[in-house]
Amino acid sequence: MTVWCAALFLAWGPGDLPTELTYGEPALEDGFFGRLYGGVWGSRRFRFAATEASGNSVFSGREGLESVGFDGGTRFAEHLVLFATVEGDYRSDIRSELAGVSLGYRDSPLSGAPPGVPDEVMIYAGPIGGRFDVTTPGFGKFKDSVGGRLGLDLFWLLGRHGGVSLCAEYRRIAFEYEPSVIQGDSRIGGGTYWLGAKAEIRF
Repeated sequence: MTVWCAALFLAWGPGDLPTELTYGEPALEDGFFGRLYGGVWGSRRFRFAATEASGNSVFSGREGLESVGFDGGTRFAEHLVLFATVEGDYRSDIRSELAGVSLGYRDSPLSGAPPGVPDEVMIYAGPIGGRFDVTTPGFGKFKDSVGGRLGLDLFWLLGRHGGVSLCAEYRRIAFEYEPSVIQGDSRIGGGTYWLGAKAEIRF
């Protein structure tokens, strides 16, 4: 086998291998981008039940919030991505506003990948923070908080200037309840997930 490989190399030369024997990643373009997204931010840790020191009992059984947001940033050094995020999460009785900054590393599959394979895969991480409120009458306030997130983004290019992606994130952020609690939960959140889709425009 070694002899055949050596003979093949000598016959074509280092720069003239047949197309079917050459492998490589398509070039990734640098530039700026913006993307709108929607999804669900959820966790069983969003359920909250407590008795305050005043004797008032509060309860929320929600485990998920509808999430909409915007990312804006830059692609540089071919594989790196830096972007900022603003997000709003709303239900009739729960509201949250978040902001964050993330650094990502992206790559593309080898040339000749089968149809349906994402054109780019990115992993990213960074700090995220904001506020969380339960608007049900009688509920106290939660303190603003800062945490972190780790995400995976699968991107399909639909044209030269844009495409769509599917994303999944693990978020670690908890909001402390301000009124003193004598029984039950003293914070909401902790280890949470976010799942959604994004539409991206590239410049």
